[in-house]
Amino acid sequence: MRLVVTRSKSMKRSLDELCDALEGQNSPRDLCGIKTSLALLYAEYSGILENCLIEKAEKWEDFRKDATSDTQAERKWERTEEGMGETVTKLRMKKIEKLLSAVSSKIQVAEMEAKNMC
Repeated sequence: MRLVVTRSKSMKRSLDELCDALEGQNSPRDLCGIKTSLALLYAEYSGILENCLIEKAEKWEDFRKDATSDTQAERKWERTEEGMGETVTKLRMKKIEKLLSAVSSKIQVAEMEAKNMC
């Protein structure tokens, strides 16, 4: 498991680029494109997290064998490259969730503004 997540060919923009795009003025169409890109990125990270959790399950007995508690075994896991990858992936997914919420709010505001102009 690598900490750096490589983008697939289907991804046109990185998470940082999508964050930057949200800072300016966006049309509802642009916002929908950003939302779609975020959803695709979230799906990619979900697959990465799935692989991390499978690997964790496969190695858990080894970590638990030398530990006196599950918490201690968990801390040992978190110090491995795979464990750090799991943590980073979860944090990136949380960031995407917040961005999706922000984009949805911007789309909703744009819809309400369009209704008021009629």
